[in-house]
Amino acid sequence: MDTASPFMHTIDRLPIDIVRGEYSRLQDSDGNWYLDFWGDEGVASLGYATPWVQGVFREFADNALALPHRLPDAYPNQLRTRAATALCKAAGFDQAFFCNSGAEANEAAIKLARRYWQKVRGSEHHSRINVLTIEGNFHGRSGYSLAASDSIDSPYHKEGFGPSPRGFGIIGDDLDTSRIRIWDNTQERYVQASTYLQTESPFHDWSKCAAVIMAPILGNNTVRTYPVSFWNHLDSLRKQHGFLLIFDEIQVATGRTGYFCAHHNPAVTHGVRPDIITIGKGIAAGLPAAMTLADNEVARAFKPGVHFSTFGASMLVCRMMEEVIGWLETYSPGVRAREEQFKRGFEVLKGHNLITEYDGAGVHWGFTPNWSLLGASGPEITERARRYGLLMLTHRKQAPIRFTPPVIVGATELADGFTRLHQTLASFIG
Repeated sequence: MDTASPFMHTIDRLPIDIVRGEYSRLQDSDGNWYLDFWGDEGVASLGYATPWVQGVFREFADNALALPHRLPDAYPNQLRTRAATALCKAAGFDQAFFCNSGAEANEAAIKLARRYWQKVRGSEHHSRINVLTIEGNFHGRSGYSLAASDSIDSPYHKEGFGPSPRGFGIIGDDLDTSRIRIWDNTQERYVQASTYLQTESPFHDWSKCAAVIMAPILGNNTVRTYPVSFWNHLDSLRKQHGFLLIFDEIQVATGRTGYFCAHHNPAVTHGVRPDIITIGKGIAAGLPAAMTLADNEVARAFKPGVHFSTFGASMLVCRMMEEVIGWLETYSPGVRAREEQFKRGFEVLKGHNLITEYDGAGVHWGFTPNWSLLGASGPEITERARRYGLLMLTHRKQAPIRFTPPVIVGATELADGFTRLHQTLASFIG
């Protein structure tokens, strides 16, 4: 660690200094250009310095004297209302709560779900406090969102922070309640809920479950879709027991699967629709924006004062969200077309025995290197990729590596990305 750094050491920064961006490319201070196929899981959804992004900045600057850069949420404004209306229409929900980050959106979703059972449905549902996530899911680093996350492969997310909120558990893909894991604050490790002191709302009882929160495409240091059998089982349990379903689409909404929301893609959730959804990352093309959406029935659990975000949906953010939504309405078919190009590119790598598997949808993918053949770790592969002008990132030695360019990536750029990836992987055995 550089002790002279002004930053707290919360992340290991790459040894490059980025000074410029164009579409899917970034340039460092030495003049080297890189294809950015990580992008913080697609935050810069419309790329860098593209006409759509630059146009919003210019438009806003030209109107800066007439339009405040921000307004308190208590002050009505047509731009904010337009953005919320467009978002609800695109996502297919009635009401939205604006905030700044995915963790905040998931925090709000969990609070909304619990409060729905406590304050809307009445006293006979007060024991519905449990919130379950599916193994491998990560929902953020705030109180509830972290408690709801599966950190078994990264326990440092929870170690040292003291007691976690209770009522959160991790369930396997088989949805077997007898194998639910919970975080033991004293031992700082996960234990089986069935062998641990139970609360007044035992985890094996689905009638005590307020909500299941999950990403429809797993994206925590990997990319993984779920089979139709999983969705059928989950939907059957929800219909039988009545718990709410929260989709954490922070990474995979905003057109990344070729549809505005991932669950709109019939090949992703096979028709299963959530009660609450969270969206973030690329919704404002790189500006801090996220939101929680629900239909009227569930949304009425929020009343004035029970939840709030000071900086949620500034005027510039709202205008950028409008631009992103408008772009997707026009160009989503092109994003869907890229999916076949991804599959062909990965099949070539698989045919050369450089990768063992891949998974994803639209322009949101991950691949597993052939670890035994390459003899390299994930971080070593991504470091080598920079030599070939390709930016990817992984924090784990042997886990799928994400391959997630902006949604505006063109066929030529994508082909170039696969060429550089092929060169990177082949260099370990050449």
